[in-house]
Amino acid sequence: MSAGSLPTEVDDGRHVMILKFMDRGWAKALTDGEAPAQMPYFVGGEAYERMENHEGVTLTPYMMLCGILTEWFDPCKYAMSAGRKELRKFLLLILDQLREQFGIDTMEEMILNAAGRVRAEHGSLPAIRLLTAGCDILPDSSKIRSDLIIDTWFIIEHAPGVDRPNAMEGIARLFDEIDLAVVMEDLVAVLCYIYMVSLAFLGRRDQCVQFYWNTGAGKVRRAALKKRLTGLIAGREQALEHYFIWDEVKRREFKGSEYLK
Repeated sequence: MSAGSLPTEVDDGRHVMILKFMDRGWAKALTDGEAPAQMPYFVGGEAYERMENHEGVTLTPYMMLCGILTEWFDPCKYAMSAGRKELRKFLLLILDQLREQFGIDTMEEMILNAAGRVRAEHGSLPAIRLLTAGCDILPDSSKIRSDLIIDTWFIIEHAPGVDRPNAMEGIARLFDEIDLAVVMEDLVAVLCYIYMVSLAFLGRRDQCVQFYWNTGAGKVRRAALKKRLTGLIAGREQALEHYFIWDEVKRREFKGSEYLK
């Protein structure tokens, strides 16, 4: 499915990746070894509009940050002959340099903020790529995992052509490694709801019921959502659309994971 065919709230399609050839020795301050011959830049917003109008565009550190995260799993984009291990080491050095340049305390906060801005400007689909990279960089970050779950569920609701079973499998894997104690309280209830619905529609009803009585019943307090879950665990078959949440929980612009009212 191409980005242009997706609904605006999923991906507005108004962004592009630019590969910039770098000067020899451009990263001497970071490494004595080989550095990428080119770097990816994520260009969107006003810069994208200028490109569309054939005007000049200044590539910024923020564009590089989003480009690195978007192309994290594609070493070909960096034109570096060294192996993936050396490329990863270099990219982590660049990311840490960018974190210091932006004045952000942690890598986690930087990734969440970057994904939040991309989501607010372009939709959940491009944000998912940044968050997926974030999970690889910081596999123990429950906040990054929780944002990725929310974005994935938003895609399930708003992109009918998405592979829903595969997306739900991803949600289940992500949730299984989350520490709910560090996630924003309002978000915990929504995550538990999404997890239980995913389990049920993947055919793991016993696991869904067990989780509901052990954890979910105490976390999901919103009456409308809880009523749906009790029907779900009772075995009443419903269309998946019955369990969508965005009519109950409205999105708004946000930084990081703080975007559910």
